[in-house]
Amino acid sequence: AATALGITGLVRNDGACVYITAFGTARALADLQYALQRTAPPLAHVQRVEVRSVAAAPAEAIPASFTIVASRLHDAAPGT
Repeated sequence: AATALGITGLVRNDGACVYITAFGTARALADLQYALQRTAPPLAHVQRVEVRSVAAAPAEAIPASFTIVASRLHDAAPGT
């Protein structure tokens, strides 16, 4: 869904949660949130979607594509 919406960033599963870092327009990000809550993949069990807004990133910090990062088990928090 992210790529189709023009969103860039990454998704990672730590075994307990799925973390998504997404960059896109406000509309695209809202559409992604809706898709995660309403039209998740058949094997996904979505209990809640938590959104955290951050300050705008400089253009050079925004990834050019959306990437699925290899799963890592038992991470304490995203980015570790």
